[in-house]
Amino acid sequence: MPMLAKLAQTKAGINPVKYRRVSNRKSGGVKFELNSNLWWVTTTVFNVGSAGDVTNVGIRGSSTNWIKKLGASLGGDGRPTSSSFVVTMSDGKTIELDDVAPANWQFGQTFEGRRNF
Repeated sequence: MPMLAKLAQTKAGINPVKYRRVSNRKSGGVKFELNSNLWWVTTTVFNVGSAGDVTNVGIRGSSTNWIKKLGASLGGDGRPTSSSFVVTMSDGKTIELDDVAPANWQFGQTFEGRRNF
C-alpha cells in the first residue's frame, strides 16, 4: 500500500491502477521443465511469447493420444516416452511442438521446443 500511494493518488483507501497488455517477445523456443514425485509427472511451461498467458497444455508420448489440461502446469500419472507438446494462449494462438523431450528424458530436465509464438 505505501508503494502504491507513491505511484497513484489514493481515494477512499483505493489506489486506481490502469494496465494494458503488451506484446511479449521471447528469444528461443517454448521451454518445458519435467519433474515428478512418487505419483505425478509435471510439466511446467515457460519462455512463452505472444500474450504470455498459457490457457491449455497438452502432452503426447510416442505411443499415446493427447492428454490436455488447463493452465501452465500439466500433471499426470505415468512416465511418457518421448514427448510432444501443444500449448494454447489466452489470445487463441496454438503451437504444436513435436519430439521436444527424447525417450530417455530424466526428471528435473528442461527442454526447448524449436519455435515460439
